[in-house]
Amino acid sequence: MSDDKTGIEEAASSENDWVRARILKQDPPPEGSLLKIAERARDMAANSLGSQHPAYAVSLQNLGPYYDAIENDTSKANEFFAQARAVLKENDLPLAEGFYWLGIFHNQVSHDAKRAEAALTEALAIQRRALSSDDLQLAETMIALGYAKGMETET
Repeated sequence: MSDDKTGIEEAASSENDWVRARILKQDPPPEGSLLKIAERARDMAANSLGSQHPAYAVSLQNLGPYYDAIENDTSKANEFFAQARAVLKENDLPLAEGFYWLGIFHNQVSHDAKRAEAALTEALAIQRRALSSDDLQLAETMIALGYAKGMETET
């Protein structure tokens, strides 16, 4: 892989992490609205890396938390999640982190145990397919999922 492509992939990954964090913090940057920055990241990933690249799939996925957490439109969010899954097909590990953080958002910010559980269950299913059983990411997701299930039984 060329150094140029590696640099572009690293920049796309960093941009995707930044966009997801801004959305889940519900903190629009000076550059524009949360929707605009998510759409810009998606368009840049498509133009720079192509519409079959994992960074593009993650940028599509980031539109899901926007519609889920900001617009409270789970139907629209699920459309973007489906598009992201379709790009990656079986190799969907890059999507696990986004589902994990969406679950954490619902645990800690919206206090919506059912939505937290759904996102964390998705993250865990992806991780179980792709990671070894002693991977720390699996443990962290299982702990967060247990917390969400505990919240659900308390309500």
